[in-house]
Amino acid sequence: MDFELVMSQRIWEERLRQSIVVAIAEHEKRIEKLDISIKISEVEKRHAFEKYLAIRRKVDVFINATICETGESYHFHTDLFLSPISQY
Repeated sequence: MDFELVMSQRIWEERLRQSIVVAIAEHEKRIEKLDISIKISEVEKRHAFEKYLAIRRKVDVFINATICETGESYHFHTDLFLSPISQY
């Protein structure tokens, strides 16, 4: 999805969210009652030996669920950094 033509951020977030829902449903049977949220932001990074400023897209993925066997809450968070948006 990172290399697809530009689409609205909301559509991109929803497609990623749905992709995660499908993957969890197919491969992870130990959790239920999924609540998945996606947050996209831009991060600026200046490299020490380069004169350019890199702007990257950061995707935060939050997963909340319930463990089937015990009923305990399960929380997961990860950051994904995607290819540079631009450099200047």
